[in-house]
Amino acid sequence: MDRWRSFGLTLGLVGIVDGVYLALESVNSSIPLYCPTIGIVSCGTVTSSTYSRLGGVPVAFLGLAWFVVMVAILAANKPALNLVMIPLWFVGLVGVGYLVFIEQFVIHSICPYCTLAHVLGLIMGAPAFKIALAD
Repeated sequence: MDRWRSFGLTLGLVGIVDGVYLALESVNSSIPLYCPTIGIVSCGTVTSSTYSRLGGVPVAFLGLAWFVVMVAILAANKPALNLVMIPLWFVGLVGVGYLVFIEQFVIHSICPYCTLAHVLGLIMGAPAFKIALAD
């Protein structure tokens, strides 16, 4: 397995762990979010806002699904599937852009767990492009 694929899988697996935590919290309020509320940092404000759902579906589930699909493609190691990572990454990029905008300019709060998912998703563009364009 090449280093770019390993790097992408590592990022994706961390994203899945983060996504599972956020997804579970979104459907079970008894699961605590270990997050300080200091200044603009407030996980509860972000995850309980009306923007935390898209069409009734928690965005945490959408992020989790994105990471699962990216990891599945990386693990499959099929040239035809590798090309799918590029448009999928762009879909993630648009989603991240929207969510970061909402956090910064509408909710005025930041969730570190959400930010982790955003950063992981952005960085996954590097292995996605390297692998897809190498095939």
